[in-house]
Amino acid sequence: MNAGEIGPYRDQGGIEQVGNQFDLIVVLHNPSSSQAELAEEHLTLLKHSKFGGIMLEPIKTRLDRETEEQELINKLWEYEGQTILLITLGGDGTATRVLRPLLSDELNHLDIVTLPIACGDANDLAFMVNGDPNQTSLIEIIENGKIRRINPIDASFIAPDGDEYTIPAFSYVGFGNTAMLSHKFNGADYRAKIHGAGEYKRLFEQGKILIRQMPKSKLEEFSIRESDGSTKEVHEITVVSGPRMAKLGKPDPGLKLTDPTLLKLTYEKGNFVKSASWMGRLALGRLPGEYLYEGDAYDFLLESDVLMHADAEVRKIDKHTFVNIQQHKRTVSIISTVL
Repeated sequence: MNAGEIGPYRDQGGIEQVGNQFDLIVVLHNPSSSQAELAEEHLTLLKHSKFGGIMLEPIKTRLDRETEEQELINKLWEYEGQTILLITLGGDGTATRVLRPLLSDELNHLDIVTLPIACGDANDLAFMVNGDPNQTSLIEIIENGKIRRINPIDASFIAPDGDEYTIPAFSYVGFGNTAMLSHKFNGADYRAKIHGAGEYKRLFEQGKILIRQMPKSKLEEFSIRESDGSTKEVHEITVVSGPRMAKLGKPDPGLKLTDPTLLKLTYEKGNFVKSASWMGRLALGRLPGEYLYEGDAYDFLLESDVLMHADAEVRKIDKHTFVNIQQHKRTVSIISTVL
């Protein structure tokens, strides 16, 4: 399908007609997600739903090791020639570790449509493609969703020792403060407090972490050298995908969320004017930052160590690492009710 094309997905028969679009439904269920009980409820609902005779295959996996990702690739490869609806029950980490293999040479040509369902602590991907999970049910999404193609972010790195690696992301890539927050949200102490807890408890614990991080003395700082040779002291660099913008504000007129466009946000140290401009645009419902269109890239050299996160997956990036961020050359198909 072409980018943004609506598939022949919904028929007058509603949920019964899903079998007209797909040959198989594969459900990846993460039993260690922070909302594991909700994931179990969704899985039970799917098992008892009528999909026009289509087979549903649940797979329980944490996908927290590369070997498990390779096992997933091998499993999906068995379905070559079939049209698959791949549902993930977990948070951003689970969804990302499922979607990344779909960009690989092994799987990118297969006919796989994905649907991330919010069952974790961080649910940005599920939120950006189907809105507030408290407002739309799983069955409503399956019945009313449209098949869209989304363009991931391609973050490439050249380490000081010459090692090269790439990290695809579907919502955002961030350096600095937001990565530090993700690191704390992934910490064992926080996870223990919110495991199985309700939404208000999770928001309360997140608020405590945010309040502790707010004082200026606790803001992360790092240095970068940009492609023009200039050096900047910054607190934050974040690049978000087109669909992710929907959660932040309205894109500029004429820009669709399915367009191959990224938004770059840089929070420079001591730049009060720029920070005030950010807040003003957000207050008006507009997005602050600089757009990166198809073919554009953002390059910089890290002059200090920094934490980086890609869709809530955190890692430390060493000083003197060269970073290149641009649109990924491949896309994935996803069911959405808002794009």
